[in-house]
Amino acid sequence: MKNFTSFADAGDYKALLQQALEIKANPYGYQHIGRNKTIGLIFFNPSLRTRLSSVKAAYNLGAQAWVLNAGADSQVS
Repeated sequence: MKNFTSFADAGDYKALLQQALEIKANPYGYQHIGRNKTIGLIFFNPSLRTRLSSVKAAYNLGAQAWVLNAGADSQVS
């Protein structure tokens, strides 16, 4: 699956759920997916829990994460 914008994009939802259970059981087992890749995260509202879980997911997949807090980091004086 290249894009996921709705549940209908998943196709075989049972296979998707099985893969999610495998990743949960072995969160570092898919680091080859993110190797040599960077994920850019932009947050418009302060959300510590969402930001930290997104960065952790990127690291678990072997990727680097860049975070921009648009409300705080990009204010123009």
